[in-house]
Amino acid sequence: GTKVYTSPMMILTSKNYTCDGVINTGVRNLVGTQSVGSRVYPIGNSGLAFKSRYKAASHSEAAYGISFPISESYTSKYLTVNGSSNGFEIIKVGPVLAGAEIPAGNILESKMGSLTDTILALGQKIVVTESTCTTPNIVVSMGDQKSSGFRGVGSRLIPKAFNIALNACPEGINGVKYRLDPTTEILDTTSSVIALSKDSSAIGVAVQILDNT
Repeated sequence: GTKVYTSPMMILTSKNYTCDGVINTGVRNLVGTQSVGSRVYPIGNSGLAFKSRYKAASHSEAAYGISFPISESYTSKYLTVNGSSNGFEIIKVGPVLAGAEIPAGNILESKMGSLTDTILALGQKIVVTESTCTTPNIVVSMGDQKSSGFRGVGSRLIPKAFNIALNACPEGINGVKYRLDPTTEILDTTSSVIALSKDSSAIGVAVQILDNT
């Protein structure tokens, strides 16, 4: 249900037509399967789907198109798309793998009987990438410390603060989860104590990683 992308609403070319009799209407999915009466159109097995948005010139809000076929009865009914607009949304409907592609070309079409009144197409393919930020390397200088600062096993020196910068974050990220993976041995998981590097000459001390609380 997470909304991944919303396209701009695109004004349709002005068209007018008249319908007579009972006809099937609705939206057809050109890149995957669809269920009758659904407003969600899966994109292959990508874990993503389209929702078609249509806004009539006389309406203030856009509506989601229902899948073809919907049986409707018309008697010499004059229809127009003058001033109306179309768009689409991409939503998550299942597990999404990084690298999944939504191909360029026609994706959805709106049908009025045998007439295709609207086609939505992508000008270029969409590639799904993992939402992530970049973090530069951080050097934390601990400075010169006196051994007299320790008061026995388990005591520690005054912590040295540092920040982890998050750069180039994609649009739409509302929160970030992160993990610090040590490159040396973990001595105490509960207290986040890790060993110094093997080439260190210091003995009997280790590094503890703390958060701001």
